[in-house]
Amino acid sequence: MVLASVWAVVLLTAGVAFGRTGLGSALAVAFLLQVTPSVWTVYRSRDTTGVSRGTWLLIFGELLCWGVFGIHEADPRLIVLGATGVVASLLVLARVSWPRAGRPPVTHLVEAP
Repeated sequence: MVLASVWAVVLLTAGVAFGRTGLGSALAVAFLLQVTPSVWTVYRSRDTTGVSRGTWLLIFGELLCWGVFGIHEADPRLIVLGATGVVASLLVLARVSWPRAGRPPVTHLVEAP
């Protein structure tokens, strides 16, 4: 509850002090802070079977669209947000696609009895 309240105050302050520019910048930085631990963890993990490719493909698609829209609107905050999301998702998808050492690649999801 305290953390959510602090975050609300940060967003409100950024919006009041700097308008849409401040709010957009705060949200772009927040996304970077949100996604960094996930990327860090997937690169430190030996086993990435629990990482959802579908989720990261959705993140890729969504942030690619925001980045393209940011380029169209010449909005640097949306461009940074889009680039951050595209790079993060590509990094995670690349890591998840690496074959695991000493194990054959998974070609099926469930073994038949």
